[in-house]
Amino acid sequence: MSLDVYLKVGEPVTKKSTGIFVFENGVKRELSKEDSMNLYGVNEEREYTSKMVWHGNITGNLSSMARKVPKCDYNDTLYKILWYPEECLVMYNNAIDISEALYCSIRYMIDNKEELLKYNPESGWGTYEQLLSFTKDYLKACLDYPDAKIEVSR
Repeated sequence: MSLDVYLKVGEPVTKKSTGIFVFENGVKRELSKEDSMNLYGVNEEREYTSKMVWHGNITGNLSSMARKVPKCDYNDTLYKILWYPEECLVMYNNAIDISEALYCSIRYMIDNKEELLKYNPESGWGTYEQLLSFTKDYLKACLDYPDAKIEVSR
């Protein structure tokens, strides 16, 4: 099982996309224009309009590691923040509301890397680096779209 996190806004925005996605060790990512040209000979981005301004996907194999990132101040574990944001605090209504919890989790992960590396999945499907990168990307998206609503699919 994987986790998909979406940020959606009230008014549609126009974005560009190659529309080509790949899975790498449990993380789905979109290929850049340059990557898509190198791999598939496709060198174009298409414009689209959507209320979804950010989407992140990560393997459920990293849930054990996320559970080891503890509460910061009033926040819940990183697992709860990522997988069940609706249960953390009532105040998690918009993306900006979760940004402090994400930042705190990132600081913990950086400061306690060696401890967390023990929870890398044995299968190799998911890594500490991927969880950290996913959380950083999520925080950036929350700061870029502070009024966005958070939706998750688990």
